[in-house]
Amino acid sequence: MSVSINTNYAASAAANNLALSNSMLQRSLNRLSSGSRIVSPSDDAGGTAVAMRLSATAKRSGTAASNLNSATSLLQNQDGVLKVGGKIVERMAELQSLWNDTTKNSADKALYDIEFKALQGQLNALTQEKFNGVNLFGSTPTDIITSAAGDQTLRISAKPLGSASVSGTPTTLEATIAPANPVGATGHLIINVLNVDVNTADTIDDVITSINGTPGLAVTASKVSGKLKLTNDVNGTDAISLSSSDPTILAALKLSAGDNPTPTAGTANSAGSVQLLIQATSLGDLNVHSSGFDLNTVINKAQDELASYRAHNGAEQNGINFASELLTLNKANLEAATGRIMDVDVASESTQLAKWTTLTQAGTAMLAQANQSTSLVLKLLGQ
Repeated sequence: MSVSINTNYAASAAANNLALSNSMLQRSLNRLSSGSRIVSPSDDAGGTAVAMRLSATAKRSGTAASNLNSATSLLQNQDGVLKVGGKIVERMAELQSLWNDTTKNSADKALYDIEFKALQGQLNALTQEKFNGVNLFGSTPTDIITSAAGDQTLRISAKPLGSASVSGTPTTLEATIAPANPVGATGHLIINVLNVDVNTADTIDDVITSINGTPGLAVTASKVSGKLKLTNDVNGTDAISLSSSDPTILAALKLSAGDNPTPTAGTANSAGSVQLLIQATSLGDLNVHSSGFDLNTVINKAQDELASYRAHNGAEQNGINFASELLTLNKANLEAATGRIMDVDVASESTQLAKWTTLTQAGTAMLAQANQSTSLVLKLLGQ
């Protein structure tokens, strides 16, 4: 090769090699410092896309698992209510046995009835329990997502606690015309022998709220075209008993016992539900049921109802626990799969770091030597 001043091929080649070695050294440093094999998409374009999809799926699995934990909490709260309900019914059974003691006089029995009424109120309150605003005993099943893709669900069954089935059409009592608003009368509206307070300033909606909020009525109030409507939803085909402490109350609400249609033929509610137990008028009577079942039978059937509900609750909790376990395992496996693509192999990359560090140092030294090679020209020129 000729000796020249303008061209120094050795220096150019050394500079290129040094630049390459330095670039690879910087990449190794970035990988080791970040812990990622793919620092930028250019490192592995396909791997970046796959890793992003796997990472997103893993996060969705974690979210689905969190939702399942919330569902488990709901079921645990539901089971707690059912457990307490069972204890209440057990105490009612004890009171029934005490009440039936022939040595007890009417005053003694009245005292037992006081506790029975208190337990009825508590049992009714349990049927209205909620979890974070969600009814624990609603009528609509809840589908819980059990997969990251959302294509698999587990259904939590739902039924009102203490609901009583009705065969035939429940009777209704509907006002003839819409009442004044507010109703402008004060007194007691008596429905199925229980009092509902009505005040002069009450609107028709206030009256409906009072009726629906009174435990033991066995009646649901609603408004149709501004008129008050009562549905006998627990007594089934029995007529609704309606009266008032003051005739002006019925007149104000535009209600009359004559508005009550003839009961539709059919079988009334099946005895033994928690709802029927709530409706019982005393330990010695079950006047809300037309078929003559004694309270002892109702208590036994209510205990069976609660036991069955708890069994369903336990089965659903088991299902959710297994689904949650699967999601947790899937999340861990997806994260591991993402790591295999994204995470740097420290041992291998450390070896590369040592290699490129050595080459960078050698390249720097050789570039310095190559730059000095042109000094030979000066010697030839006599300098």
